[in-house]
Amino acid sequence: MSLELSGQVVKLLPEQSGQSQRGPWKKRDFILETNEQYPKKVAITCWGEKVDEISSLNPGTPVTVGINIESREYNDRWYTDIKAWRIDVGGRQPQDNTNRLDKWASKWQLSFNASKCKVMHIGSENSPQKLLLAHGNVITELEKIKLEKDRGVHVDSELKFNKHI
Repeated sequence: MSLELSGQVVKLLPEQSGQSQRGPWKKRDFILETNEQYPKKVAITCWGEKVDEISSLNPGTPVTVGINIESREYNDRWYTDIKAWRIDVGGRQPQDNTNRLDKWASKWQLSFNASKCKVMHIGSENSPQKLLLAHGNVITELEKIKLEKDRGVHVDSELKFNKHI
């Protein structure tokens, strides 16, 4: 079975390695949070060269991951593994833009006040997704709003101005 998940990297877990009869091995898990109305956190395992591929990922990095799901039995108990076979960095344009803004701010030794940063999803084709603002080791989910007042003008997510009048 082959599936695909999209979301943001939440955390990279420590690398594990060892020696088997077939030679050395290494694996590393990471936690991905999906871009859905009710986001899910999923632990995904990478083996071999995929470990090096994910080592440069940071929390908040958007990825699309091709996965295989497999269950196996051991001592009358069943275990399920979710293994990555493809990892595409990028994926979600809005999160890419948020990450670029954060890099720009860091370069110029500035920081964003995350409590003043908000996200408004406009239009029926623009499905709500979680946007994260990462600054150093602090990751903040940006507040989702449906109405904002800016310079005396009320703008809502349906672009109706009845709240303004």
